Amino acid sequence: MKIDIIGDIHGCYSEFVKLTKKLGYEWDSGIPLHPDGRKLGFVGDLTDRGPQSLQTVEVVYSLVERKSAYYVPGNHCNKLYRFFLGRNVQITHGLETTVAEYRALPPSEQAMIRKKFMRLYEAAPLYAQLDNGRLIIAHAGLRRDYIGRNDKKVQTFVLYGDITGETNPDGTPVRRDWAKRYKGSAWIVYGHTP
Repeated sequence: MKIDIIGDIHGCYSEFVKLTKKLGYEWDSGIPLHPDGRKLGFVGDLTDRGPQSLQTVEVVYSLVERKSAYYVPGNHCNKLYRFFLGRNVQITHGLETTVAEYRALPPSEQAMIRKKFMRLYEAAPLYAQLDNGRLIIAHAGLRRDYIGRNDKKVQTFVLYGDITGETNPDGTPVRRDWAKRYKGSAWIVYGHTP
Protein backbone atom coordinates (compact mmCIF):
# COMPACT_ATOMS: atom_id res chain seq x y z
CA MET A 1 0.00 0.00 0.00
CA LYS A 2 1.35 3.40 -0.97
CA ILE A 3 -0.09 6.35 0.88
CA ASP A 4 0.73 10.06 0.99
CA ILE A 5 -0.31 11.53 4.33
CA ILE A 6 -1.20 15.21 4.42
CA GLY A 7 -1.31 17.25 7.60
CA ASP A 8 -3.85 19.86 8.62
CA ILE A 9 -5.03 21.65 5.46
CA HIS A 10 -7.09 24.27 7.37
CA GLY A 11 -8.93 25.47 4.27
CA CYS A 12 -5.75 26.19 2.30
CA TYR A 13 -7.20 24.59 -0.81
CA SER A 14 -4.86 26.06 -3.45
CA GLU A 15 -1.82 24.88 -1.47
CA PHE A 16 -3.45 21.44 -1.17
CA VAL A 17 -3.93 21.28 -4.95
CA LYS A 18 -0.34 22.40 -5.54
CA LEU A 19 1.03 19.81 -3.10
CA THR A 20 -0.92 16.91 -4.57
CA LYS A 21 0.14 17.85 -8.11
CA LYS A 22 3.75 17.93 -6.94
CA LEU A 23 3.21 14.40 -5.56
CA GLY A 24 2.01 13.25 -8.99
CA TYR A 25 -1.76 13.31 -8.44
CA GLU A 26 -3.90 14.28 -11.40
CA TRP A 27 -7.01 16.47 -11.09
CA ASP A 28 -8.66 15.60 -14.42
CA SER A 29 -11.81 14.36 -12.69
CA GLY A 30 -11.97 17.26 -10.20
CA ILE A 31 -10.30 15.30 -7.40
CA PRO A 32 -6.67 14.21 -6.94
CA LEU A 33 -6.12 10.68 -8.18
CA HIS A 34 -2.70 9.10 -8.59
CA PRO A 35 -1.96 7.18 -11.82
CA ASP A 36 -0.14 4.49 -9.80
CA GLY A 37 -3.06 4.02 -7.38
CA ARG A 38 -1.47 5.77 -4.40
CA LYS A 39 -3.95 7.05 -1.85
CA LEU A 40 -4.08 10.16 0.27
CA GLY A 41 -4.37 10.10 4.04
CA PHE A 42 -5.75 13.14 5.88
CA VAL A 43 -4.95 13.77 9.55
CA GLY A 44 -7.96 16.02 10.09
CA ASP A 45 -8.43 19.76 10.44
CA LEU A 46 -9.58 20.17 6.87
CA THR A 47 -11.25 23.49 7.66
CA ASP A 48 -10.79 26.85 9.39
CA ARG A 49 -8.28 29.63 8.86
CA GLY A 50 -7.82 29.31 5.06
CA PRO A 51 -10.20 30.78 2.47
CA GLN A 52 -11.57 27.56 0.95
CA SER A 53 -12.58 25.20 3.72
CA LEU A 54 -15.77 24.01 2.06
CA GLN A 55 -14.04 23.18 -1.24
CA THR A 56 -11.53 21.14 0.77
CA VAL A 57 -14.38 19.27 2.47
CA GLU A 58 -16.00 18.57 -0.93
CA VAL A 59 -12.82 17.03 -2.34
CA VAL A 60 -11.99 14.92 0.72
CA TYR A 61 -15.60 13.74 0.92
CA SER A 62 -15.48 12.66 -2.74
CA LEU A 63 -12.16 10.86 -2.27
CA VAL A 64 -13.32 8.98 0.81
CA GLU A 65 -16.64 8.05 -0.82
CA ARG A 66 -14.81 6.40 -3.70
CA LYS A 67 -12.32 4.76 -1.29
CA SER A 68 -9.39 6.71 -2.74
CA ALA A 69 -8.37 8.29 0.57
CA TYR A 70 -8.30 7.84 4.34
CA TYR A 71 -9.58 10.54 6.69
CA VAL A 72 -9.53 10.92 10.45
CA PRO A 73 -11.05 13.95 12.20
CA GLY A 74 -9.19 16.67 14.02
CA ASN A 75 -10.28 19.04 16.76
CA HIS A 76 -11.41 21.63 14.19
CA CYS A 77 -13.46 18.95 12.42
CA ASN A 78 -15.04 18.06 15.75
CA LYS A 79 -15.92 21.70 16.41
CA LEU A 80 -17.47 22.15 12.95
CA TYR A 81 -19.43 18.94 13.47
CA ARG A 82 -20.79 20.27 16.78
CA PHE A 83 -21.64 23.57 15.05
CA PHE A 84 -23.62 21.66 12.40
CA LEU A 85 -25.41 19.76 15.18
CA GLY A 86 -26.56 23.14 16.52
CA ARG A 87 -24.46 22.96 19.66
CA ASN A 88 -23.27 26.11 21.37
CA VAL A 89 -19.65 26.38 20.16
CA GLN A 90 -17.38 29.40 20.19
CA ILE A 91 -16.97 30.61 16.63
CA THR A 92 -13.28 31.43 17.10
CA HIS A 93 -9.81 30.04 16.36
CA GLY A 94 -10.55 29.83 12.64
CA LEU A 95 -14.09 28.47 12.75
CA GLU A 96 -15.32 31.99 12.00
CA THR A 97 -13.80 31.75 8.50
CA THR A 98 -15.57 28.46 7.75
CA VAL A 99 -18.86 29.69 9.21
CA ALA A 100 -18.67 32.89 7.12
CA GLU A 101 -18.00 30.82 3.99
CA TYR A 102 -20.90 28.51 4.89
CA ARG A 103 -23.35 31.34 5.64
CA ALA A 104 -22.54 33.00 2.30
CA LEU A 105 -23.97 29.98 0.46
CA PRO A 106 -27.60 29.71 -0.64
CA PRO A 107 -29.66 27.48 1.72
CA SER A 108 -29.68 24.52 -0.69
CA GLU A 109 -25.87 24.54 -0.92
CA GLN A 110 -25.62 24.93 2.86
CA ALA A 111 -27.74 21.82 3.29
CA MET A 112 -25.63 19.87 0.81
CA ILE A 113 -22.23 20.76 2.34
CA ARG A 114 -23.57 20.18 5.86
CA LYS A 115 -24.84 16.73 4.84
CA LYS A 116 -21.54 15.80 3.19
CA PHE A 117 -19.43 16.94 6.11
CA MET A 118 -21.66 15.21 8.66
CA ARG A 119 -21.49 11.99 6.66
CA LEU A 120 -17.69 12.24 6.28
CA TYR A 121 -17.23 12.94 10.00
CA GLU A 122 -19.64 10.27 11.24
CA ALA A 123 -18.15 7.56 9.02
CA ALA A 124 -14.57 8.36 9.98
CA PRO A 125 -12.65 6.30 12.51
CA LEU A 126 -11.21 8.23 15.46
CA TYR A 127 -7.83 7.09 14.16
CA ALA A 128 -6.94 4.84 11.23
CA GLN A 129 -5.00 1.61 11.68
CA LEU A 130 -3.48 0.69 8.32
CA ASP A 131 -0.97 -1.80 6.94
CA ASN A 132 -1.96 -4.52 9.42
CA GLY A 133 -1.60 -2.12 12.35
CA ARG A 134 1.93 -1.03 11.43
CA LEU A 135 0.74 2.49 10.50
CA ILE A 136 -1.66 4.67 12.46
CA ILE A 137 -2.98 8.05 11.39
CA ALA A 138 -4.21 10.07 14.39
CA HIS A 139 -4.80 13.81 14.38
CA ALA A 140 -2.82 14.79 17.50
CA GLY A 141 -1.19 11.43 18.17
CA LEU A 142 -1.90 8.28 20.10
CA ARG A 143 -0.26 6.63 23.08
CA ARG A 144 0.70 2.97 22.69
CA ASP A 145 -1.66 1.86 25.48
CA TYR A 146 -4.56 3.66 23.75
CA ILE A 147 -4.26 1.73 20.48
CA GLY A 148 -7.43 -0.31 19.97
CA ARG A 149 -9.50 1.88 22.31
CA ASN A 150 -12.08 4.55 21.42
CA ASP A 151 -13.29 5.84 24.79
CA LYS A 152 -13.60 9.50 25.82
CA LYS A 153 -10.05 9.65 27.20
CA VAL A 154 -8.64 8.38 23.91
CA GLN A 155 -10.85 10.77 21.93
CA THR A 156 -9.52 13.74 23.90
CA PHE A 157 -5.93 12.61 23.35
CA VAL A 158 -6.41 11.97 19.62
CA LEU A 159 -8.14 15.32 19.02
CA TYR A 160 -6.13 17.60 21.34
CA GLY A 161 -2.89 15.82 22.21
CA ASP A 162 -1.44 15.13 25.63
CA ILE A 163 -2.93 18.18 27.33
CA THR A 164 -2.00 19.12 30.89
CA GLY A 165 -5.13 21.08 31.81
CA GLU A 166 -3.18 24.35 31.84
CA THR A 167 -3.36 27.04 29.16
CA ASN A 168 -0.77 29.13 27.37
CA PRO A 169 -1.06 32.94 27.37
CA ASP A 170 -2.79 32.77 23.95
CA GLY A 171 -5.49 30.48 25.39
CA THR A 172 -4.27 27.26 23.74
CA PRO A 173 -3.79 24.21 25.92
CA VAL A 174 -0.34 23.29 27.24
CA ARG A 175 0.66 19.96 25.69
CA ARG A 176 3.28 17.39 26.61
CA ASP A 177 5.43 15.90 23.84
CA TRP A 178 3.90 12.42 23.87
CA ALA A 179 5.95 11.32 20.82
CA LYS A 180 9.21 11.76 22.71
CA ARG A 181 8.15 8.97 25.10
CA TYR A 182 6.43 6.74 22.52
CA LYS A 183 7.88 3.21 22.42
CA GLY A 184 5.29 1.37 20.30
CA SER A 185 6.02 -0.65 17.18
CA ALA A 186 3.42 1.08 14.95
CA TRP A 187 4.38 4.22 13.09
CA ILE A 188 2.05 6.99 14.21
CA VAL A 189 1.65 9.86 11.78
CA TYR A 190 -0.03 12.93 13.21
CA GLY A 191 -0.49 16.65 12.70
CA HIS A 192 -2.15 19.17 15.04
CA THR A 193 0.96 20.89 16.41
CA PRO A 194 3.26 22.72 13.98
